[in-house]
Amino acid sequence: MSINMVKRNFYGMLSLLILVGALPLLLILLSCDELEQKYIRRDQLFKIANIEDSRIWDTLLVGGNYLSDPDPEIRARAAVAIGRIGGSRYAAALNQHLRDTVSSAAEAKYFAAGLIGDSILFDSVYNLARSETIAREAAVEALGRISNAAQAPMLAVFLDDPDTTVVYQAMLALWRAGDTLQAMKMAQIGLLTGSRKVKYGTLYSLARAGRAEGGELYRSLLSDSDPEFRMMAYTGLGRTLDTASIKQIAAGLNDADDRVVAAAMTALSKFEDLGSIFIGDKIRDLKDEKLLALGLDIIGTNHGFKGAAQIVRTILKNDSRYNVRAAAAGALLRIDGLNGLTTIDEILKNPTTHQKTVVAEAAATLDAKVATARLTPLFNDPSPIVRATALQSLCEVDSASCAPYLKTGLEDDDYVVVSTAVELAAKQGRKSLVPTIAGLYLDNRNTIEDDLKRSIIDACSTFPADASYDSLIIAVLEEGCNDEWFLIRRESAEVLWNKYNIDRRGRTAGARSYIEKGNFRNLFYRYETNPLAILETSRGTITIELLYGDAPKTVNNFISLAEKGIYDSSNFHRVIPNFVIQDGCPRGDGWGGPGYTIRCEYTRLSYETGTVGMAHSGKDTGGSQYFISLSPLPHLDGRYTIFGRVISGMDVARQIVRGDSIETVTIQYDGEET
Repeated sequence: MSINMVKRNFYGMLSLLILVGALPLLLILLSCDELEQKYIRRDQLFKIANIEDSRIWDTLLVGGNYLSDPDPEIRARAAVAIGRIGGSRYAAALNQHLRDTVSSAAEAKYFAAGLIGDSILFDSVYNLARSETIAREAAVEALGRISNAAQAPMLAVFLDDPDTTVVYQAMLALWRAGDTLQAMKMAQIGLLTGSRKVKYGTLYSLARAGRAEGGELYRSLLSDSDPEFRMMAYTGLGRTLDTASIKQIAAGLNDADDRVVAAAMTALSKFEDLGSIFIGDKIRDLKDEKLLALGLDIIGTNHGFKGAAQIVRTILKNDSRYNVRAAAAGALLRIDGLNGLTTIDEILKNPTTHQKTVVAEAAATLDAKVATARLTPLFNDPSPIVRATALQSLCEVDSASCAPYLKTGLEDDDYVVVSTAVELAAKQGRKSLVPTIAGLYLDNRNTIEDDLKRSIIDACSTFPADASYDSLIIAVLEEGCNDEWFLIRRESAEVLWNKYNIDRRGRTAGARSYIEKGNFRNLFYRYETNPLAILETSRGTITIELLYGDAPKTVNNFISLAEKGIYDSSNFHRVIPNFVIQDGCPRGDGWGGPGYTIRCEYTRLSYETGTVGMAHSGKDTGGSQYFISLSPLPHLDGRYTIFGRVISGMDVARQIVRGDSIETVTIQYDGEET
C-alpha cells in the first residue's frame, strides 16, 4: 500500500470520526433552532392576542410585520384580530395586504374585511373574488357586508359561479347589501338548482327581504320534508303581504313541527286582523305553551274580529300555566280595556313578576285615567323590572304629566329603573332633569353600574344642545373620557366630538388586556379537545360542545362561571319561538351579568339550529348571558360570538319556556364520563 493511500485512508477515517462525533451536536443545534422558532411563533401569537384584547391600533399587525409574515397562521391570526378590533385605520392597512396565496390566510383576511365593513375595501375584495381561485366564498361573503347601495348590483355576477358555495354566499351577500334588482333571477335559481344549500340560501335571502318575486319558490317549499325550509317559506309568504296566500299560510298552523307553526303564526300576524281570525280559530286547540302565548300576543295586537275577547277570556280562565295567563292578560287588556281589567283582577289573585310586567306594558293602551290608576301601584312594585315597565307606560299614556314619575325613577335604588328614567327623560327632552342626571354620574362615578353610565352617556347625546345645561353635559362626557371601561371612554369621546367639536379621542386608545405571557398558554392551549357543558334543566338534559379552538376566551369565561355555580338554579328569562332560548342572567330579568364584560370573538362559523352564542348589548359587552338558536339565523353571523353547539338534547331545548330552570351546569373534560 502506498504512502498516499495510507494518508487518504487516515484522513478519511479522521473525517468520519469528526462527523460522527459532531452529529449529536448538529442535532442539538437543529433542535435548538426549531425550539427557538417555536418560541418566536408563540411570542408572535401572544402579541397578536394581546393587541386584539386591548382593542388598539398597533403597527405590528400591519405593514411589513404580522399581516405579511411568512407563516400563514400568523397572517391569518393577525387578520382576525384586525377584524375584531375594526376601524378605518385598519381598513386602509388591510387593503394593502388582502391578497394571499394560502387559503386559510386569505379567508381570514376577507373575513376581517367584512367585519370592518368599510366600503373602501370593496374594489380590492371584488377584484380578488373575480380573479383568485382560493377562499372565494369568503370574499363574496365579505362583499355582502362591505357593499353600499351603488355597489350591490355588481355582486350579481357571482350568482352564475360554478361553485355552489360561492352562489350560496352570493345570495346572502345580495340580501345583506340590500339589493332589489336581482330578486327575480335569485328566485329562478332557487327553483331550478339541485343544491339544497343554494336553495336554502335563496329562500332565506328572499324571505328576509320580503321579496314578492320569491312567491313561487315559497309556495313550492311549503310541503318540503325539511321543517327549516317550511319555516322560511311561510316567513317569505307572510312578508309579501299577498292576501291571496293567506289560506296557504293558515294551513301551516296544522304542521307537526312547532317551529313551522310559529313561523306560520308570525306570517299571519303581518296581515293584522285578517290573519288573527285564522289564529283565533286554531288557538283553542294549541297545547304548546310557547305557541299559545305567541298566538295570544298576536290576537292582542290585531283583535279587530268578533269574538276575540271571549276567546282570550276563556283561555285566561281555563289555562293556569303562567306564561299563557301572562299573554292572555296582556291580550285581554288590549282588546277589552276596563272590562278586561276586571276579569284579570278576578283571576290573577297573586300574579307573577312576568304577569305584572305584561299587564304594566298593556296598560298603556287604556284610557289615561284608568291606566294611571293601575300603573301607579305597579310603579311601586318590589320588582325592578315591573317598576321600569310601569314607568314606560306612565310616560306613554300621559307624556305631558309624567315628570314627577321620571324624577322618582331617577331616585330609584335599582339601576334598571334609573336607566329607564334616564332614557325616557332624554327622549322627551326634559331639560329640568339634566342636573339630576348629570349628578348621577358626577357624584357617583365610582359606584354606579356601567350600564347606567352608558345610558347617561347616550342621554347626553340625545338631549339637544342648549346653553342652559351644555356645561353639565360636557362635564359628564369629560368624566366619561377618563372612565376605566374603554367603551365608556370611547362613547363619551364620540359624543364630545360629534356634538361639541371637542376632541378627546386620544384618551380612548385601548382597553386593559387580561392576556399576559403568564396566562397566555393556559387561555389558548389549555384543552386538546373541546370540553362539554352538561345542562340539567327542568325539562331534561342539554349537552353542549364548547368550541374552545374557535372562541377560547369565551369558553374559558363560560367554564369559569359554570364552575362557580352562577348558572345553577337560574331561569331561562327569554324564550322566543323559532328563534332563541336565553339564560345566564343572575337577576333573572335580562339586565344582569357577572360584574365584568368580555371581548367578542367573531368567527366565520354560522348560526345553525343548536348553535350557542354569547348575548350582549353591543360589541364587547358580553358577560354571562348566552342563547341557543332554535333555527338557522344567518343574520346573527359575525355579530355574536359563537362558542358552542348542542350535540344532544335539542328536543329538550325546543320544549323550554320562559321561567324553566337550569338546575346545574357541569363541565365534562376529555376522558371523563357523564
